Formats: sequence, C-alpha cells, structure tokens
Amino acid sequence: MRDARRWNSCATRFRLTFALLGPLILMIACGYGISLDAENLRFGAFDQDRTPESRALIEAFTSNPRYFHERTPIDKSEELERPPGRCRDPAQLRQRP
Repeated sequence: MRDARRWNSCATRFRLTFALLGPLILMIACGYGISLDAENLRFGAFDQDRTPESRALIEAFTSNPRYFHERTPIDKSEELERPPGRCRDPAQLRQRP
C-alpha cells in the first residue's frame, strides 16, 4: 500500500511538472522557431490602366525587396494563362494513374 502511495505521489508530480512546463516549452519553441512572414514572393503585374496610381501601387510592392520580387510585366492577357505542363482541368486532379 505504501508503494502505491509513493508511486501515485511521483506520478502526480510528473503530471504537474509537464502540465506547467510543457506549454511553456512549446510557447518558447514556437515563438522563436515559427515565422509567419511571407518572404521572396514573385509577382508579375498586369497593368491595363497604366495610370500614375496603378504604377504607384506596383512601386509600393517593389519598394521592399525582402518580401516582393517583380518579374517581367505582363503585357497581354494571353500571358495570364497557365504555363504548359500544368493541370488545366480540375477533374484531372482527381484521377489517379
């Protein structure tokens, strides 16, 4: 009976330690290890207006090279199509080889 109480006391202490330190360890690991910043995003602008406002908007994106990298501007609507080799039909995604 005495061994059962000792084991129960040890198990309770173990659970209490993990209940207090577990979330603290996870909070520190996730706080320093996970970054939600999206960096190095490539984009191409399809500017049909070509007004000073639209150019200023594109310039606002390209002014911070850490986050956005402008690719060649898109001049024609045909260039907006998906590149060859990509799946064009969503039904093809469901088919298995």
